Amino acid sequence: MANIPKLWQLSLLGNGNKTILITVPENCTGKELYNAVKKHPGVPNVDGFQLTTAYGTEIQDTHLKRLDSYDVSNKGIINQVYRVRGGSWPSVDDIQARPRSLDNTVKIKTTESAKHPDVLGLDDESRRAIMPCGHAVAPTSLVMHCLYELENGNDKITCPDMKCGRDWDFREVRIAACLSEDENSAFEQMIAHNKNRTNMEIKQCPKCNSSLKRKGERDKRIVCCVCTKIDKKKYEFCWICLREWNHRGTEKCGNQNCGFVNPENVEKLAKCELIDVSGVMCPSMRACPKCFTIIEHMSRCKHVRCPYCKYDFCFICLKKYFRGQVMFSCEPAPRQTPSGEQSD
Repeated sequence: MANIPKLWQLSLLGNGNKTILITVPENCTGKELYNAVKKHPGVPNVDGFQLTTAYGTEIQDTHLKRLDSYDVSNKGIINQVYRVRGGSWPSVDDIQARPRSLDNTVKIKTTESAKHPDVLGLDDESRRAIMPCGHAVAPTSLVMHCLYELENGNDKITCPDMKCGRDWDFREVRIAACLSEDENSAFEQMIAHNKNRTNMEIKQCPKCNSSLKRKGERDKRIVCCVCTKIDKKKYEFCWICLREWNHRGTEKCGNQNCGFVNPENVEKLAKCELIDVSGVMCPSMRACPKCFTIIEHMSRCKHVRCPYCKYDFCFICLKKYFRGQVMFSCEPAPRQTPSGEQSD
């Protein structure tokens, strides 16, 4: 009989208020751990992140060291910190930086009239496509907008006008953006990948490891049907922290630190270095104002989007950033506390 490989189950913290269970080979290498995190459906598709132990030691993304050298063992805690760039226009190697132009032969309504400026305000000189919502967009502007939406986990392309936000049919988008076959394939793969992640709201029961999908998107108190049937006794756990439910009601599970930034990351927020972001000195790490995911600013401007919940905000003042909003001057918010409050 073949030997069954031994597995470790680790708790990954840092994705909003959720604890994600990661299954890896026993005492695997740092590289294997990073790969397992990247492939997990509950983790945003973002390359720039760092994994640390519960004690703050950085785990290297290499095959040179195994988990026991970091004092990590089965059922241990791993922290994830996202490293993001500011700004709205990322680039992808699969998308060619080349001139794009619409002509009169395309099967879409176009214009060069000043009455229909580029909705993104980037190119009012080229012929522009008039989208179903009535807004016009130039091909190059549209490609950059698509990259921004898809690289941030969205599975639809929407009008960037703040008062509109209407979904654009991708069949019209690919014509308006003058996509090549390879570019079209790359975008479609990104859309499919993001849609799969959106639909896979699945977690494992902390007791029996059965994969469960909750019926209501706001349900926190979950009954594991498998454990309940086997034990003939109702087993309930918290969907947020994946621990047994220990409280009355349906909102608070009674477990310490559930719903707040985990204690290991509190120190990072308190002691991280100050950096220059758009000419203003502020902490290099922030907790997303909406979901508390820890984010480290790497470069470019102060506008960032949380890789986990897709919330747009200013890294300096922590105020909400609205799509298409003109950049404003602001004062740096103090360092944050676990409850979302700020401290000097």
